[in-house]
Amino acid sequence: MAVLGFTVYYSFTTGLFNVKNISVEGVEILTEDQIIEASKIKTGENIFLIDLNKARYNINEVISAKEIYIRRIFPNQIVIQINENDPIGVIKVDDKHYYLDHSGKVMEVTAELGKTIPRSSAALIRTISVTTAASR
Repeated sequence: MAVLGFTVYYSFTTGLFNVKNISVEGVEILTEDQIIEASKIKTGENIFLIDLNKARYNINEVISAKEIYIRRIFPNQIVIQINENDPIGVIKVDDKHYYLDHSGKVMEVTAELGKTIPRSSAALIRTISVTTAASR
């Protein structure tokens, strides 16, 4: 029992199990930094105290994905694997590209386009009106 107690104490106080690396796999539209920020997982957090379901929920609130897998790699790594939905269209506003998926969710991309939209699934947008809350 004392050995177990010491092991638990050691793992929480030495930083051995504090997250040092968060990697993201499978993203094409958003950036790795956007996914990590959305997950709200921070480096330095104890790997055992991270709520992976909450992180998955947080990511799903921001992006449109078919599947989101998050796993711990001991002693101090987190891997987020994303299977993004395929976009059906893209809108460029100023210097930002907004991808639309089949459910109508919008995904933001800064700079250049990251993914080609298949011609068979692309939607033609004839008119778009952009308003802000201040102009209503």
